[in-house]
Amino acid sequence: MALTYTSTPPIEGRKFRCKRCGRVYAYPEDNGRPVMCECGWWYWNQGGHIVEQFRQRIDPPPVKR
Repeated sequence: MALTYTSTPPIEGRKFRCKRCGRVYAYPEDNGRPVMCECGWWYWNQGGHIVEQFRQRIDPPPVKR
């Protein structure tokens, strides 16, 4: 399991785990900001469904539709 070292406090409440690398993040809010994983995968919560997309770090931010 991957470990991420950070100075941020532990995640409270619902958690989201990246399907590719296993890093843990706070669950994305409905129609809110995406989870941008260190491995390059982005996850959005759109209407209660998780949408995922691979984006390289050099790609521009996606346009919200």
